[in-house]
Amino acid sequence: MKRFVAFMLLLPAFAVAQEDDDTIEILFGDAQGIRAFAGIHFDATRLNDQFTGLLGGTAAFSFSRKLNIGVTGQWLVNDVITRNQSSEEQDLFYELGYGGLLVEPTFFSGKKVHFTVPIVLGGGVIEEYRYLTPSAINGDNFEDTEYYHKDHFFFVEPGLAAELNLTRFLRLSIAGVYRWAPGLNLPNTSTDALDQFSLRIGLRTGWF
Repeated sequence: MKRFVAFMLLLPAFAVAQEDDDTIEILFGDAQGIRAFAGIHFDATRLNDQFTGLLGGTAAFSFSRKLNIGVTGQWLVNDVITRNQSSEEQDLFYELGYGGLLVEPTFFSGKKVHFTVPIVLGGGVIEEYRYLTPSAINGDNFEDTEYYHKDHFFFVEPGLAAELNLTRFLRLSIAGVYRWAPGLNLPNTSTDALDQFSLRIGLRTGWF
């Protein structure tokens, strides 16, 4: 794993070494870029053997259409039951959010379909909570919750993405990423519970 992460961190140097190309091929119309964008994405993954949905956002600058550098983050959007219960024997649920620095080499950016290698380094927090009232369960009053165990973690998340230039200002991205977050410390929870593959789909808008 350490060799794999080291290899991913060296990829920006290879991307910068690409031949410059000022022409961008897109699906609808012509394109010129000024190297800045923002995007949203959705991850489908698993946590505690359950489907887990994560909604995220990204803002970054693009340098010579070869290297994107910015920030990204995401948070859990569905109920995922933990392996613990409250003293009243009620289920506890995860709350999860994390983010950090995005370093993303881009290869053949001028082509209509091209690929990137996103690498994210950062930190996050995971907590366990229970609902206190029916209104909290229905999402009407999020203050009616009680929190229990909590842990902060460091993570590295390398991936591989294919992008399609839809228009001058819009790109569709589909990626596979792997989140590595060692040393998780929650009761009755594996230390590598957050080490998971994810399927990511997203849209980016800006000047490419």
